[in-house]
Amino acid sequence: FPSHDSRTPEIEIDAAINLVDISPKLIRILKQFEPFGPGNMTPVFYSSHLKDSGYAKTIGANDEHIRGFVKQNGSESFGVVGFKLGTKLDVLKNKQGFEAVYSIEENEWNGKINLQLQLKDIR
Repeated sequence: FPSHDSRTPEIEIDAAINLVDISPKLIRILKQFEPFGPGNMTPVFYSSHLKDSGYAKTIGANDEHIRGFVKQNGSESFGVVGFKLGTKLDVLKNKQGFEAVYSIEENEWNGKINLQLQLKDIR
């Protein structure tokens, strides 16, 4: 996922997948590779033709982060969060769809575990 800014490093992608591929089985497989850290980085995925479900917004003290929900070709909706991507809110809200690189994480809130896509970059 090359950056338009030559000072920003490229993001290495482990696999291109569709959101329908994100299943309990995939999560079980990913958990077998834990713990993640400097010598074993969290897998990074790429998906295209993603669409905002209509709730994208900036969050944080200076609107520096983005949060929303995305779908792809009728898939279920996934929550997304993008740290330091607040300036790209328009890309997320683009009705034509967008591309993203992300990691998949489990987000626990009020005793319920949901899958969330942690965006690394979008375009």
